[in-house]
Amino acid sequence: MTPAPEPSISPKILLSFALVGAITQSFPFNSYQNSVLIGLLLSDGTLIKRNTGGKGGAYFSLTQTCNPNNPYALGHVQLLFFVFNLFSDITHFLVPGCNWAITKGIYLPYLYFNTFVTSQFTELYNSWYPNGLKVVPDNIASFLDPFALAF
Repeated sequence: MTPAPEPSISPKILLSFALVGAITQSFPFNSYQNSVLIGLLLSDGTLIKRNTGGKGGAYFSLTQTCNPNNPYALGHVQLLFFVFNLFSDITHFLVPGCNWAITKGIYLPYLYFNTFVTSQFTELYNSWYPNGLKVVPDNIASFLDPFALAF
């Protein structure tokens, strides 16, 4: 009798289980990822502190509404998928999440994803959210390049 094959679990799923709750994980970002992140923080991107009690780490979150009456809705979806693929190594999502929001009594779908908590996001959170509210850092010019401005 042959033994049953072992179930296959993707390395990404195993990594997500291993990193749940980790706040000091470090993932090296390349310069392009850094530029995209800075550009998104100047627009729709958000850093969220997991535990506001001082020792918690931060993660990145991006949400895009998909209003079918908005001529730019397809661009929002494309942007979210592009950024999701760019940071796919540091998220537990296999695909972006989808949900509904009520705006002025109208149900609108939106897509979103969150990354893992990393030390890089925590450092950025501390400089962009000094009092818990997003504030553009004084040294922003040193982080701007054409890629950051494109996002």
